[in-house]
Amino acid sequence: MAKVDFGKKKAIFQGFQIFKKHLKFILGVYLIVIAISLGRFSVNFATGNNQLIELSLIVNMILGVLSIIVSIGAAKVFLNVIDEKALKFSDLFKEYQYFFSFLLASIVNGILVVIGFIALIVPGIFFALRYQYFLFVMVEKKTGAMESLYLSEKVTRGNLTNLFLFNLLVLGINILGLLCFVVGLFITVPVTTLASVWVYRQLAKSNF
Repeated sequence: MAKVDFGKKKAIFQGFQIFKKHLKFILGVYLIVIAISLGRFSVNFATGNNQLIELSLIVNMILGVLSIIVSIGAAKVFLNVIDEKALKFSDLFKEYQYFFSFLLASIVNGILVVIGFIALIVPGIFFALRYQYFLFVMVEKKTGAMESLYLSEKVTRGNLTNLFLFNLLVLGINILGLLCFVVGLFITVPVTTLASVWVYRQLAKSNF
């Protein structure tokens, strides 16, 4: 597959520019994700006694499913942001048809990465880089679990070194965000996420 010499600094710059342009919408997306997570935590805290444990399990299951659906929808939303398409918060909840495909692909990917790290660490990094874009492939190409993993491998082929260095840069930026009294993460996480989606778009243009 084609090697794409995307600029790592350019990707971060693009992520920051896109973040500024759609600031309110992107922060709104993250607030929805955080609200669902806090909801699960609140349920666990409020139903600490044994009498409410069954209710806690049911509500947690519902919120867990919702969290996964929103995570899948967020991938589609971020692609729409990069592609300058119409942006709607309701799109976060519309990709539920990929729920089971996402679970299967996540399990397969997780197993490969864990086995790789147990083996020699390097294979784990290799698999993590290969399959990091399977969710974006899934919602864009409307593919199942295994085809999404295959196409993610296809789109990253020949670009692993650059992707590894880019992910190190992303990690460093988010560590700085964490050190800025955690509040910095509200900037660094969206910026680096958008940068990663921008990189995916550059790779996809050359490899699909």
